Amino acid sequence: MVRVVVVGFLWILAGGLSWTASANERLVLSYEVWKGGFHALDLKANLARGNGDYLISFAVTTRGIIGWIYPYLLEGEAGGKLADGGPQPDRFATLSRSRSDEKRRAISYLGDGTLVTWNDPPRSVENDEESVPTSMRRNTLDPASAILSVVDAVTRAGKCEGDYPVYDGRRRFDLSISLIGPDSLAPSRYSSYSGPATLCRVAVNKLAGFRNRDGEGGLPAIINVWLASVVDSEPMVPVRLEGEAALGNMIIHLVGAKQEPESRGVSPEGVPLGRSAAR
Repeated sequence: MVRVVVVGFLWILAGGLSWTASANERLVLSYEVWKGGFHALDLKANLARGNGDYLISFAVTTRGIIGWIYPYLLEGEAGGKLADGGPQPDRFATLSRSRSDEKRRAISYLGDGTLVTWNDPPRSVENDEESVPTSMRRNTLDPASAILSVVDAVTRAGKCEGDYPVYDGRRRFDLSISLIGPDSLAPSRYSSYSGPATLCRVAVNKLAGFRNRDGEGGLPAIINVWLASVVDSEPMVPVRLEGEAALGNMIIHLVGAKQEPESRGVSPEGVPLGRSAAR
């Protein structure tokens, strides 16, 4: 369940990739994920772009009683090129660790719309989710690049709208984005932000790779996203997300946002698997 939650929401948390700071800086966003009334996860995302490239690295860990029962770490990186038609990913990869196993997954994007996936250990058809046909993987985006496409469209047209095909290495789904309108978030002890925001709605159409498309508890069918500017002169980023799933209401709060020097810059290399991607 935890991995479904994280990967399903990662594309939203990558919204800050549209920031305009120089290439030697990065925007660091910190979030808390609450599930069914429990503080379930902490997420930190490092976001940067420069020289026509974009990069996001992230790290997610379970918290509280959930972390004690099910210790879990997910880290990874996504990157690609920024083109006139929107983001063009060239890689997306994750490393997950639990008490009992470790899994690595990577996607390489080819110029003709096809992609190559890699899994260690290899996927077992008998024990894994429903397979995703090769034809359904063509011309898709990873979760992080999908939300970067959304934010790029918002920046260009001032609207959150459109349909985006997403494949995260195991699951294939479409995201349909629509604008609800202006809103305001009241002060809360859970969040670092209060004030005016733009509210958008995301509909998730599950197509393949899910054990139960109608009832899988980790990924809600409808997600409300509040966007606001939290760093001076920077574009909007997600400050609150909320959705109802089978296992209870999920709320994601922004708890920190800052700029800091980027020691690595926007790297042309692959994912730094095996070390913490977000520090």
